[in-house]
Amino acid sequence: MKKQVIYSIFFLFMSINILGWGGETHQLLTHYSWLKSKKLGDMTFLLQLNLDKGMLNERLSDGNAVNNSDEWMQYGAEHEDDSNLPLIPDRSNFHFHNPLKEWSDAGLTDTHFGTSGSSVWWAQNSLLQAFISNDEKKAHTWYVAREYFYKALIEFVDMDLRKIYFAELFKTLGHQVHLIQDMAVPDHVRNDSHWEKDVLGEKKYGSFRCIESWADYNTRKSGKIETIASGTAQTPLIGFSTPADPECPVSIAWLSDTKQYKISQTPTAGLDQGLAEYTNANFFSEDTIFTEEYEHDHKHWFPHPSKSETNVMSLNMPREVTAEDSKKDWIKSVNKKIGGENLDNLVFAGYYENRVDKETYDYKFTFFLSDICHEEYATKLIPRAVGYSASLLDYFFRGEIEVNLPVSNPGIQPPQIEGIYSLCTDPAIGFNKISLMVKNITSNSEEMTSGKVTLVVSYRTCNGNPHVPTPPFPEEDRKFILVDYQGEVSIPRDNPLRINFDLSANPLPFNAVDVTLAVIFKGNLGAELTNAVAVGFKDIGEPSPIDLFNNTDLVCHDGTYVNYDDPNLIQQVDLNHNGVIDCAQGEKNVIPAKITPKYISFNGQAASMTNYYYKFPEAAPITIQPGQTYRLYFLGDDNPALTNISVSVNAASISNSSIPTDGACSVSYDSDPFEVNSYFNKLSWVSVQNQYKHSHGGIGTYRGIYYFNLVRFDNISVPENSSCSSNSANSFQTESTFTDDQNLPKTQLPKIIQKSKNRNIR
Repeated sequence: MKKQVIYSIFFLFMSINILGWGGETHQLLTHYSWLKSKKLGDMTFLLQLNLDKGMLNERLSDGNAVNNSDEWMQYGAEHEDDSNLPLIPDRSNFHFHNPLKEWSDAGLTDTHFGTSGSSVWWAQNSLLQAFISNDEKKAHTWYVAREYFYKALIEFVDMDLRKIYFAELFKTLGHQVHLIQDMAVPDHVRNDSHWEKDVLGEKKYGSFRCIESWADYNTRKSGKIETIASGTAQTPLIGFSTPADPECPVSIAWLSDTKQYKISQTPTAGLDQGLAEYTNANFFSEDTIFTEEYEHDHKHWFPHPSKSETNVMSLNMPREVTAEDSKKDWIKSVNKKIGGENLDNLVFAGYYENRVDKETYDYKFTFFLSDICHEEYATKLIPRAVGYSASLLDYFFRGEIEVNLPVSNPGIQPPQIEGIYSLCTDPAIGFNKISLMVKNITSNSEEMTSGKVTLVVSYRTCNGNPHVPTPPFPEEDRKFILVDYQGEVSIPRDNPLRINFDLSANPLPFNAVDVTLAVIFKGNLGAELTNAVAVGFKDIGEPSPIDLFNNTDLVCHDGTYVNYDDPNLIQQVDLNHNGVIDCAQGEKNVIPAKITPKYISFNGQAASMTNYYYKFPEAAPITIQPGQTYRLYFLGDDNPALTNISVSVNAASISNSSIPTDGACSVSYDSDPFEVNSYFNKLSWVSVQNQYKHSHGGIGTYRGIYYFNLVRFDNISVPENSSCSSNSANSFQTESTFTDDQNLPKTQLPKIIQKSKNRNIR
């Protein structure tokens, strides 16, 4: 580290302009890197970031300007060459990397002012970047991007500040891909400062001296660069499982240099090498044409491309070509068909020039890079610049966590799914805890260890009650709940880990809608230590009500439901006509019962004292009187098949009924579990209409409401074609709007119309 800092002190001189791709070319390459990134092109991933208008529509301000994420990346890529201090090296001095050197010595030395550090090191050195820019806010390293990403994911108090963090994140990633793109410029990997274009002019023999000038011209004046950049990207086949180097440990350095070429010095065209290695071994810059005969310590010695890999020793007759200025010329083209990348136009030998040697004139070819060379170079280098940049973006956002419903006793096989994330038993409190399972599903088998975990609950609210057949439209703006898990966490790749989050300080309201869960991890991820970030996302179902009705004041008699004290019913039940319901004598109990819920489960098994999600309080039991209801709310998945509800209750006949009983009529049983199909509806941003729209149906079916009976009456004789059932729970359909009251008056109860265990009210 000290050696690199000394480099910066050497540059107390005016630096010259030694830029790579032009600003507009960098913008274009960055745009297509954004489009071809698997992560940034994935709408599900965008939801993980809670940018629910999508990357292109979400406007992000850095405090001065407003752009979308793609535009901020382009801005960062364009301005990576900017510097504030003229008496020290330009930022672009640090955009060079010679893959034949050790990384500590791989920077630019082709100047009169000393040497610069390598670009792979510059990408990860915040201290030097801040010094060169004379502003710590102008440090745009990998670590700075990581910090902005994490802050953006957890900042929900100040939404303007959150957008600033996102703007700075994508701006910084633009600076990072700029450095990768420069590795596709031969000058930048062959120690060629290419100062001649600033002093002698951009062109030589009618062609641009370097590919950067040619590309910049064709970005502005033609569609050639965009045509190439929009084609198939060349994505690297590089592993990121090990740290790169003690001074630049983040594995993005492998995208530039895998150190293979330094050892073998064998040119290849494969995608399993760093971009600097590929460019160095297969292409020329103006000052490094056929330099394999130089001394190995010469600043421009490069073993490849070599003459033996070309047809330079047996050039054919010259051919006529048309230059960019439409003028025709006769030149000799040198091709490269051996070793690494094949090129029809590696370099041109266009003219003879005399070289004075011991008073004799020796005429030799003058080699130069024609615009035809630049165009062929571009067809090879630009797809890699785009693909390698997209790979950097995907590596940055690679951390992925799978979020699922909680499991009881996860060590037992098969694990017992609990069925819901949370239960709300008091609307005044809301959901005060959320339990879930997390699993590391990051690609490349990277381990996720020693980190901090945060839950972000995102939701909207309604101006009114959402649990009615026609609920009000939800508010557009989201609300967020942030909960840190106490303690260090390692998220495994094999068996999922259960995490319980305490929301008691800021519960989720029972009337929340459009709820999503995001789990944020910051810690070690594979070879990236301490500040790697991973995200898990789950778009869950809405808080759904469960209404427990006590309809024991109604009995199915002769195909219709009647009140329990209906004279015709009593006459049929009271077989000995003594005015008493003698349950001990086999007479059927039609006396209303008070219902006390005991246990409720959501895992598909009958609720009992050995299987329950929630145990109702015994000290202050909840009693549901005949003709009344009790409501709870649950958070489940958006998959209806995963939610099954079972309630265990105690039912006891009411002793002060107008019809006496013999005291043997109390009943107690476990109710059968049944499946609830919770209706799922979300809002999504429709860019063409510039507004939010429901993505699952209309507002009229926004909420499914479910009702079921707690007591059933067996063995009451009714005709087979009756309209009510003698052996199943009753079904309900509303004739009025329900409220959220804990005890709904009998006069507001729905009319019973048909048999079923439950009915979805629309």
